[in-house]
This record gives sequence, C-alpha cells and structure tokens, in this order.
Amino acid sequence: MKKSTAQLQEMLKKCNSLNEYLKENETSFTTGKPNDILNAEIEKRNFAKADVIRKSGIERHYAYQILSGKKTPSRDKLLMFCIGLEMTAEETQHFLLECSAPILYAKNKRDNVILFAFENKLTVIELNELLYELNLEIFE
Repeated sequence: MKKSTAQLQEMLKKCNSLNEYLKENETSFTTGKPNDILNAEIEKRNFAKADVIRKSGIERHYAYQILSGKKTPSRDKLLMFCIGLEMTAEETQHFLLECSAPILYAKNKRDNVILFAFENKLTVIELNELLYELNLEIFE
C-alpha cells in the first residue's frame, strides 16, 4: 500500500539506513514517467485514448508519441491531457506531482487562469481564448 507524503517524510527522518528505507518504500514512490501515469489514468477512467486526445487539443500523432513514451510532454501538454481527462483542479495538481511537474501556483496569473478553467470545466479552446484575451501565453 502506498504511503502518504507525510508518512514517508516521518519515516525518512527516523531511518538509519537510506537503502533500507528506499527498499521498504519502493511502491510508494512515483514513477515520474508521464506516459505510464497518463495511460493508467485513461484506463482508470475508462476513456478511449482517441476521445481524450481529441478533447485535449493535442495533435493526434504527437499525443500518441507521448502516450507511447517516445516524447516527453511539457507541463502545458500534461495540463491539456488533464483537460481531456476531465480532471478537477485538485486531481490535476496531484497528477502534476505524480509526473514530477510543477503544480499550478495560485500567485502566478497564468496558473490562476488555468485553475479557473479547471474549476469551470472549460475546454482547451475556451481556455486559450481566455488566455489570449488576458495577453497570456496560450496552449499550443
């Protein structure tokens, strides 16, 4: 069973052997491989890959390269997949952490707009329109 971040931090503070700690908690660590995490999330939600890709707005060929592990997605591409997966803001933050990507930061204007999009279930197109209106970098 996976341990929480707090549990791992407490165990780390008390450990006498790093190797023993790492071995004992192997299943609690993230893989950091976005394609594995993405594919697992698609399967967990019982979505078709084609539907997720279409809703994400990512070019089909490139999206399949990400899902196969041939390409490493940028944070924006991960966020676009999150929209395609119909994630909530909270699920998105957890997903970004699992992928070892920076979470959305509420003190960053662009990140705030993106959080707003998740809270209001905007599409990638609607989010891009909002970002464009506010003179912020759009998703490409």
